Amino acid sequence: MLSASEFLYITSFSGIILAMPGPTNTLLFSSGVTRGLRQSATLIWAELIGYLLAISLWGFLLLQLVRDHQWILIGLNLIASAYIAWLAIKTWRFNGNLHTQSSVTWGNVFFATLFNPKAFLFASQVMPTGTFTNLPIYGSALASFTLVLLPISACWCLFGHLVSTQKTGMSFLSPRKFLRLSAIALATFSASIFYSAVSRI
Repeated sequence: MLSASEFLYITSFSGIILAMPGPTNTLLFSSGVTRGLRQSATLIWAELIGYLLAISLWGFLLLQLVRDHQWILIGLNLIASAYIAWLAIKTWRFNGNLHTQSSVTWGNVFFATLFNPKAFLFASQVMPTGTFTNLPIYGSALASFTLVLLPISACWCLFGHLVSTQKTGMSFLSPRKFLRLSAIALATFSASIFYSAVSRI
């Protein structure tokens, strides 16, 4: 089972990364605009399955690679740090304009999520040590991830629905301020991963 600190780590950093604009969230937003909240809700399951599968595949693959080649882990950490830094910059500069697609299918969301680089980050940086070698920890970690994903994905669908009904003037949404704070959190996360990688050299 997970410790309290591991649960907090998974939920906090997963929440920050999942909330960022990306291919999957753009599709959920688009569906919310064109299909409404209720019909878009089924797409959340496509995202969940895609992420659970991708995280598992990345996790077990990394486990095999890193077992005999520690330098691979250092290299992957540096790549992850660079990607998160880029994501932080992109999020800071995000102007709130999302390109919408008129037709979003279950398959669109599933494959966009399956090949989403965020899955690698979850497997390599967010999931605690032992996740892919211990079944109880594996189950608890993915359950914690699921608890965070479901409401955040629903919010992206809701945001799209609000845009379509022209109700985005509500001050409590404050998307720009939220994204700026998220960008700072991502930058801090990137720096911590970079330090961890360099300290192993």
